[in-house]
Amino acid sequence: MSAPINLIRQIPLFQDLTSSDLNALAQQGQMGIAKADQEILSAGTAIQFLSFILSGELQVSELSPQGRVLSIQKLGPGEILGLIPCIDSLPSTQSAFTLKETHLLLLPATYFRQLLRQRVILASRAASLTAQMLRRHLQERAALANANAFQRLFAQIDFLTIQHGADKPPLPRQQDLADLLNISRETVSRGLQILIKNGIATKDGHQLQIRQPQLLSLLASQGIEALKVHATQDLQGLGDSNRSQVEMKTAQS
Repeated sequence: MSAPINLIRQIPLFQDLTSSDLNALAQQGQMGIAKADQEILSAGTAIQFLSFILSGELQVSELSPQGRVLSIQKLGPGEILGLIPCIDSLPSTQSAFTLKETHLLLLPATYFRQLLRQRVILASRAASLTAQMLRRHLQERAALANANAFQRLFAQIDFLTIQHGADKPPLPRQQDLADLLNISRETVSRGLQILIKNGIATKDGHQLQIRQPQLLSLLASQGIEALKVHATQDLQGLGDSNRSQVEMKTAQS
């Protein structure tokens, strides 16, 4: 089944293309549905389709040639899967599976590459998206270079919070986080408990909500010691407040 033309028009990557290009994209595109927990991309395979996520959620893992997990991210509506291997024609270095039922717009990779060669504005937008992906990946790897296990965990959560917002950042499963950060699942669990116990985060089912993003960033950069510094500053602030109240009462007397 071809894709609705109105849907093609809503995709930012295709804005400013001609009507004939949009109609051709609609004819080439296909609508797809993947059930929850279904693998839709395997590392090492050639990309057949560029996938635009319409609804649902994917977990995407970037793998090294040896199969080690280098990064994990969640993709949702409006995001694209498979852009880089679609551009360079090399096998994918990513694997992806659905976290819930997901609706996709599938565009044949060969047709997309052909259109890139013919439309400068499309090539420019694709290059910009690719640069954003690479920049995000480099920032993530830099944040995870710390030798301390807890700091690596906090840095990963902080990175996701900055990227997606403090209200329910898309946190991967605990075992996936452990594999990514080269730490134990128990360390992941303990780190999450530290955040919850200190009011930095709350948990709603499997979702984590960040209540104090600035303190989370301090933990990512300074480690557990940041909690002691923060607590000391709070006590000092409380002391200053109490002293002010005493001075005010004395003045009133």
